[in-house]
Amino acid sequence: MAGVRAALCGTGRAPYAPRLMMGLILYGVMQGVHSLRELERLARLDLGCMWVTGGIAPDHANIGRFIVLHEDSLSQEFFESLTRAILKASGASSTRLYRLWSVSFARELYASGAGARHQTLPGG
Repeated sequence: MAGVRAALCGTGRAPYAPRLMMGLILYGVMQGVHSLRELERLARLDLGCMWVTGGIAPDHANIGRFIVLHEDSLSQEFFESLTRAILKASGASSTRLYRLWSVSFARELYASGAGARHQTLPGG
């Protein structure tokens, strides 16, 4: 998250907290949401998402800018380590499961439009 915080600038209105934005993206992917506009809608209407994100409701443009601004931090290794931590916290230990989920998550993120300009997807 240090790389995410470093990219924030001090002009304009205060940015959304990176942890909350990541929570929104992760929650959306886990719910099968595939577009930035669907993420925006989820943030505004889904009670579970509101709980995870602390009630923030960024629009699709802000979500997309966050993903593009931090695409270097949102690497395959990041998703794998995050998935490993989630599975460890939940008591699961399947290496195959975390690799499949993290590759799937990265593909969904890039397919959402924010990373669509890349020719190849992580893990592919």
